[in-house]
Amino acid sequence: RRVVWALQALHSALLAFERALHATQYRFKIQRRFGHSGPALYSANFRSMSEAEDVPRAMRLLDNYTLQRKALLQRAYVVVSKYVLLSDNIWAHAQTLLCGVLVMISVLGQARGLKLFAFHPIFMNFMVMLMTEGVIVYRNEFLFNMLHSIMAFDAKTKFRNLHTGIQVCSAAAAALGVIFIMANKLKFGKSLWPTSVHSLIGSFALLLICIQVFVGFRKRRMMALNEQMQSDIGPVYRWHGKLGLVAYDFCVLALVTGMLSYVNWSFANFLVIFSSLLTWFIAMTHAVLKTRPSEENQGLVSGSDV
Repeated sequence: RRVVWALQALHSALLAFERALHATQYRFKIQRRFGHSGPALYSANFRSMSEAEDVPRAMRLLDNYTLQRKALLQRAYVVVSKYVLLSDNIWAHAQTLLCGVLVMISVLGQARGLKLFAFHPIFMNFMVMLMTEGVIVYRNEFLFNMLHSIMAFDAKTKFRNLHTGIQVCSAAAAALGVIFIMANKLKFGKSLWPTSVHSLIGSFALLLICIQVFVGFRKRRMMALNEQMQSDIGPVYRWHGKLGLVAYDFCVLALVTGMLSYVNWSFANFLVIFSSLLTWFIAMTHAVLKTRPSEENQGLVSGSDV
């Protein structure tokens, strides 16, 4: 039953994703053909198409989830900011590094060495660390100030390249983590299908990562084509950023559930899990609540979505 449910959920997600891609590609073609009159024509056609294919329902669900999470973060920020330094850019990177080190120590201490299974949480830990950096890169100018002198193009393109490079490394770490857990299951003759809560959450997070990688490269290609044509098609795949934060939520949740199911219950491991949640909260504070550095004041990107 779990396998059937997982396949049905995967099929529904792929259908919704295919419809969203079709709608966005349809919009892009209309704007290329009709220029500035495209958006109005697209809106009229999209309304009729959405009634048939039910595309906006997934978008509304994503928007509602984003708004609810932002409201919760705002309420929590008022309380947590009294005790934890959240606004400092360097603190976000320091907490990410600290969390990664603590998770590795906890995993290696539980495994008592570099066993085959231990590489799975290690690489997944790297994935979450890199994804955290990729999430906050647009609103945390620390990496930009450190690397912008060796990068070409304007500030907006530099931020985009940093984000892409970090997230590609994150996806590569996730792929290595999946390879090691599959190798471990094959070694002990276990089923490759997800059966636990951790594996189901992790599988859904990996699905979102695959979607994000595909859409991210497609978005870059369409934006490059737009620059070559010297036309303004407006935001492309605007939901890419929102879905990326959802993927980050599920990746952190998969990390926490994996730690809960693997390590022994102790105060030290509780601090490790708490550190993971604190890292997520700090990263989301920067990504959701903190405005981007203004182009006029710091020479960085503006507050509009990339």
